[in-house]
Order: sequence, then C-alpha cells, then structure tokens
Amino acid sequence: MLNKALIVSLLASTITACGGGGSSSGDETPSGNQDTIAPVITLTGESTITLSLGASYTEQGATAIDDVDGTINVNYSGDVDIKFPGSYTITYTATDAAGNIATITRIITILDAVANTGVLTDLVGVNYETATQSGVIAANGEFQYLADETLTLSIGNTLLGQVPAAANVSINSLFTGLPETAKAIRTALRMPEYTSTRIRTDIYPSMTQGRYNALHKASNLMQLLLALDNNHDASDGINITDNTAATSNLDISFDTNLFEFSDSTSLKAFQHTSNISLGMEVSKPLSEVYKLMDITLSVPRRTTKEGTNDRDQTYLYNTLGQLTQQEGQQTSDSLSRYAFTYDDTSGLMLSDEFTTNPVDDSGYEPYREKIIYTYNNFGLEASNTSEKYVRGSTDVVESRKLYTNIYVDDKVFKKNARQQNDINADGTYTSSQSVRTEYNDLWKLTSDKTYVGATPEEEEFDYGGTYSYTADGMITASDDENTNSNSSEQTTYSQKETAEGLERSLNSVSSRVGHDDTKEIITEYFNSNGQLVSKKTTELDKDDNITGESNIVYGYDADGRVNSCQFDQGTQSTSKTSQTLTYGDAGLESILTSTDSDGDGTSDSEETISMSYGENGEILTDTDGQTFLYGEPVTNAIGYLLNEHSIDKGYVESPRAMEMFFNVTSHKCNP
Repeated sequence: MLNKALIVSLLASTITACGGGGSSSGDETPSGNQDTIAPVITLTGESTITLSLGASYTEQGATAIDDVDGTINVNYSGDVDIKFPGSYTITYTATDAAGNIATITRIITILDAVANTGVLTDLVGVNYETATQSGVIAANGEFQYLADETLTLSIGNTLLGQVPAAANVSINSLFTGLPETAKAIRTALRMPEYTSTRIRTDIYPSMTQGRYNALHKASNLMQLLLALDNNHDASDGINITDNTAATSNLDISFDTNLFEFSDSTSLKAFQHTSNISLGMEVSKPLSEVYKLMDITLSVPRRTTKEGTNDRDQTYLYNTLGQLTQQEGQQTSDSLSRYAFTYDDTSGLMLSDEFTTNPVDDSGYEPYREKIIYTYNNFGLEASNTSEKYVRGSTDVVESRKLYTNIYVDDKVFKKNARQQNDINADGTYTSSQSVRTEYNDLWKLTSDKTYVGATPEEEEFDYGGTYSYTADGMITASDDENTNSNSSEQTTYSQKETAEGLERSLNSVSSRVGHDDTKEIITEYFNSNGQLVSKKTTELDKDDNITGESNIVYGYDADGRVNSCQFDQGTQSTSKTSQTLTYGDAGLESILTSTDSDGDGTSDSEETISMSYGENGEILTDTDGQTFLYGEPVTNAIGYLLNEHSIDKGYVESPRAMEMFFNVTSHKCNP
C-alpha cells in the first residue's frame, strides 16, 4: 500500500502550558504546610468531539495551573483511529511538585458510515486506497469508498494514479491529458529532447532530467501494465493477479522518456528479479492507450526525401508503422535500397539489408550487405550476424562478422559483448574482441573491460576500468588502464548540495609511461529544477598549470527547453561562441550560432540553420536542408508516429536506419 491508515498517536506526549515559572520549595508550601491540592487542568477545545469516519483529528492539548507551582506540564495518552468508528478517550494528566495528580478526559466519537461500493473496469489485481478504505481490486472490480473521497491506485510502492472515487471508474481515468492530434503528439514526443542536455555526469554521458508529459507517462504506465497482465493483451482488460507477489516491492517512476523507460537500472533490476519482461515493440503501449481512449487519427506518412538531380529517396512501411524500405538512386548508374523485416508478434527487427543495383544496363556491379538479428526472452539482442557479399554477386558471401551478447542469467544485464571476424566467410573466425562487464548488488557497473585475441579462449585484457560507489549507489572513483598506450587514468567523483542546487565534480589524473602526468577537472552546476546551468572543464599539467579550459552556460525558456548556450575557453582564448535556439508550436525551428573571435562583445560571424513543419507537425525541411514529402494516411497512426520519431532520434537498433534521416539536435551546443 502507498499510505498506511492515518493514526493520530498520542502516547507519552507532553504539552508545556503557556506561561512558565514554578516553585522550587519541594513538597511544602512557603508557610511550611504540606501541599495537598492537585493542579487544575483546562482542555483546549471541547471535551467531547464527534467526527465522521475518515475525517481528520488534530490534538488541541490542555493547560494546567497549580496553586503552588503555577503553570505546569500536561501529559496525555490515548489514540484516535479515524478509519474505524467508535469512542476514543484521551486522558490528560498533570502532577505538581508535591506529587498531587489531576486528570481529565476528552471523548472523541468517530461515527460509523456505510461505505459505497464502486467498480473499476478493466484493471484487476492492483491495490486501492481511500481515506477510510483499502484493499485489492478483485476480479469483479469492486472497491469500497465514502462520498467525496479520492481513489488511489498502486502496484507495490508504485503510484499508478489518483482519481475521484465513484460508483463507476474506468482504467481510462489513468490516461487523461493525452494529445489528440498528430501535431500535438509529435510535439509531445520531441519535448524531452529539448528539455535535456547531454552531459558527462557519471561513467558515461547521460541526460539530465527532462520534462516528461502525459504522453510519455501514459506509454510507460501501459508498458508496465501490459508486461504484468496475465495474457499481455489489453483488449480484454488488464489483470495482474498472476504477478502480484513479484510486484509487492515495485517502486518506480513513470517520469522518463518512453524510449528509455525499460532500460533504466530500476526496471532492469525488476525484470531480473521477477523474470517479467518489459520488452515489446516501442509503439505497442501507446497504441493500446489510444484504443482505450477511443482516439483515432489520420496521419499522412512520410513518402519521399527529395534529392538533387531527381535522386529522391522513397519510404515504405508495414501495418505497425515500421519502416520496411528506403530506396533511391545513389549515383547516375546505381539504385540503393535498405530493407528491414520484423517479427510479426514482437515487432523486433529480424533483418537489415542494404543492396545497390545497376540502373537499367549501366554495368554497375551489384553490392549487398545483410544483418540477421536474434533476441533473448526479454527482447534484447542476443546476436547479429553481418555478411558482406562478393561484389557483383548477391548470393556469395565474402566476409562475415558475428556479434553475440551474453546477459547475467540470460536476462537483461549484459555481461559480455563479443565480436568475431570471419574474413573469408569459411566458418573460421580469425579475431575476437569482447567487452566484459560486472555489477554490484545495486546493479551498478563495477568493471568494464575489453579483451582481444584470435579466439575467445585466447582473449587477453586490452583496456578498461573498474568503478566504486557509495552504499546508496553514488559513484566515487574509477580506475582505467590501457595496455596499448601504456597509460592509466584514476578519477574521483563528488557532489554536494548548494544554495542554488547541486554541484557535481570529477577529478582525473592520467599517467603514461615516458610522459608527465596530466589532470582534468570537470564541474557541473545544476539549479533547483535539476537543470544543468553550467559546466567547467580544466586541464592541468603535472605542476597544476592550466593547459586548457572550457566553460559552457545554458539557458532555458518557460517550458524548460534549452534556448541558449555560451561557450568559451577561459584564459586560453578570447574567442566566444553562443547559440540561440528558437521554438515554434511544433518544435525546434532555428539555431543561431554567433562567434566573437576576439572577445570584444561583438559577433564576427553568424550562421543560422532552420527547420520547417507542416500542419500536422511533420518535418518538411530539416537542419541539413533536406525536404520531406508526405502521402496517404497510415493504417496505424500511433505506431507510425512513434517509429517515425524513433528513427529521427536514433533510438532504433540498426546503425544504417539511424543515419537515414537526421538528428534534430546534432547541431545543439553540447560539451
């Protein structure tokens, strides 16, 4: 349960009456007579209080006056449980210096009330709670509540949502505030990228917290529900009763980018422990949400990228909205084609093929590459085999590369990623390289090392490092070594709270045989909203003389989007560069880069790159000047929109697919 019953604890509490002072004469009065008169207690508030079931009770206390000691303390005991009807007694006690005791009571009556029975449709097995009632939603969907209460739904320690308790509540009430047009959906998908800045905050670059709107939260929530559902199918409602034991301690947030939700350490740890996979086609959760909400869209699909000399690229899609083909004339005498196939059930990519063929009878020699993918039971890539074919042939393999991934217990945490090369395509692998990783009990990466050799059995350490953390998972140090360059690097990490927000730092020392040590210090400053506001990098020689500097300052608009950054090299150069990002109602529209070469405050050169959008929020021209055309509406609008965005942002698996369109933030000022 998220909230326990509200119990007002009154045991062994002490109230100090107003005033102060008292006698120091012990048990006798100033005249020498023994003090036998008890103090007088006066309640603050009424002596009898009547409350309805679930109403709040606040203890008002009491005061006590003694004829000898003056104002003295009052102790009280008893408790009031507002969730259960009945009569509760609070007893107040005051004792003077002579040992005379006075008591008084207050009676609090909690009236009984008949709870209403509500029904939650299409969601079974989750916890519910109101101010007075709690339980688990059973197969009939029933829950108990009183008038004007709020219904809180949860799984383990994870809040699903809060809605007004009523006779009829639908799962739909958890998915309010969704964008209902193609333009609004595209804008919502783009928002996290605009509100995040890629920075070096840990072992690897990571993103600061962006602003994740209702669209991302709805997708993440539905992805979890589908994974927990007994048959992983929302068409007959969500029932998680088969997995309630596995989720008793689940504690996650839905405030994250929908494309990265299941890849978080906390979700991976849950999958590893529970054996429940969150792997699924990226658009499935939102497609189910929009079906539930009965929101339909008509979205024209991207059909063409215009090229020079009539060398356009055309696109085809499957019923899930996934890209299946890109084709276009590469040169005057050749036609290139990228083709992708997917598993009909999971939507995972099965193959990725690139071919180049002659135009008409140009004599161009055909060329072919193909990658075949396999996956484990959690939807993560187990292997891919990349084959290059003999030039001029489409069926004779010239060389082959095999990539295999091994996961801890064959689940979600990768422990070995190996590449083997078969340069003659004869089944003999002549070289092997693997990246081996280890984790601690919190699933933090503790070792990341690369090994090379002729075969997996002959692999020897090449380069990599180890990492240390605090008990709560904050990185404190890393130690890297490279046998190729005979070098090493030791890094310490720290962070502290400041009046403005948070300061994170890393301090590294690099050593190399035959060379002097060098140092690097990186410090990042975050505001109270968790936004990166500045980053300073300083490079030093062995005597701590500065050999290089860089400073970056970020600005944000009212919507939390990065709208400016300034870059300089400190004392090493007078040159300064700034960028200004301008947004429209569909997304980023332009980036103005200004350079002040001599640091006199006047721009010496300026360059503007821009994008344009159509009425549905679709990109018409990108920052590289490429123009896109759109045609007939797709059959699966949500599927298409998410896959369109995932390719544009590079979230898809295929390296070639990632390069097909563009990355809208590739020009943004980054460290």
